[in-house]
Amino acid sequence: MTEKTKTASAAPLLTPETLAPYFERLTERQSELTSAVKEGHARTQRIGTEVVDLFLNGQKDLLDLTRQITLKPQDYAANLKAVVDATTVAQERALSFAKLLYREQSDLASEWRKWFQDSVQGAGNATDFSRQFMGFWTKQ
Repeated sequence: MTEKTKTASAAPLLTPETLAPYFERLTERQSELTSAVKEGHARTQRIGTEVVDLFLNGQKDLLDLTRQITLKPQDYAANLKAVVDATTVAQERALSFAKLLYREQSDLASEWRKWFQDSVQGAGNATDFSRQFMGFWTKQ
């Protein structure tokens, strides 16, 4: 037996105790991923619901405006007021939607920043274990 072979066989292999931190970290990251997916789903639902509400309410307002103008085409003052009112409501809805998108984007950016910082920090913590783990495979 050569000296190199003796050293390789005498080196301790990974034990369940040394693998535990690896699986703990995997479990933590999986929980974080699950949470992120659920938050993303909720965000998508909020935005989707708002889009549908905007569409349906806008359609109803347009139908009401068209009905009013069609039924009383000679009432210029009332028709002009109705157009201005409908335009104001549409602008308010558009602004509300823009605010929702801004809030959601801002929240998403904060969540990604935190996730990235945690990932970078986690990568540093995993380095020692990774070296041990790679040593296990190269010694087999």
